[in-house]
Amino acid sequence: MPQSSIQAVNIPDECQRALASKLNIVLTADEDVNPIGSVVFKINQKLGSKAIEEQARWYVLSVYRHLAKARWSEPAASGLPESRQYSLALDCLGMKGFKKSLQAALKNDRCKYTLLEFRRNKNTDQRILSPATNAYKHAASVLKEEGLIQAVKKPIKDSAVETNGKPEKKPAQTKRRVVNRRAERRAYPADEFLSDVAAKDLESTKPAIRSVMSDEEFSDLESAIANSKDATQKSWSFRGNDERWSLIMGLAAGAGFFILILLLFL
Repeated sequence: MPQSSIQAVNIPDECQRALASKLNIVLTADEDVNPIGSVVFKINQKLGSKAIEEQARWYVLSVYRHLAKARWSEPAASGLPESRQYSLALDCLGMKGFKKSLQAALKNDRCKYTLLEFRRNKNTDQRILSPATNAYKHAASVLKEEGLIQAVKKPIKDSAVETNGKPEKKPAQTKRRVVNRRAERRAYPADEFLSDVAAKDLESTKPAIRSVMSDEEFSDLESAIANSKDATQKSWSFRGNDERWSLIMGLAAGAGFFILILLLFL
């Protein structure tokens, strides 16, 4: 890297200079080989135990600017009162893992006490950090809880088809889905289940058949059977002599006619 580029990288930015001036820290042009390291050291020394709180404030403001897609270059332009800025920083520091992740992210002095950018590819020389750290996630969570950043919600998909702003109901499909679930629980196909249901419905609609006869009807049936038996027996019996002689005469006439035919043809 050229010497001019190294010097440009090591020069404190406007935010670091403004904070040093606010803390009444005197800066000299040729104080140290690493001006940024010298400025950060003096700020840390001036703040003492409050240094981590100040670093958290700048970091949370950087996350806020990134999520809001803003381009302001100083904390006052964020629209947040200074008291609330420190309140947000303390809320983040109270979350487990935030402080440790913050110290790892701000290991390079160029990234302390200044506004940062966040991209997939980290570049500390250009004050660009990764958003995939716990520090960033915790800061984003606090900002959303405070209502400063709106959480992106996925739209809820409705299975019903909307017509003129009203959902179109499909009872047939809904009924079949219910039947399918019932059929699965009964361990046989849904179509077979539907057939069984239809058969049961059909049986329930059939009229009931009376299988019991009254006493009077039963007596009439017995009389009819007895009369039919008497008529049959009467037709095959010969109780009088007249009937017997009629049968003999008929047989004799038949025999005589048969003999006459034979004589004619012999």
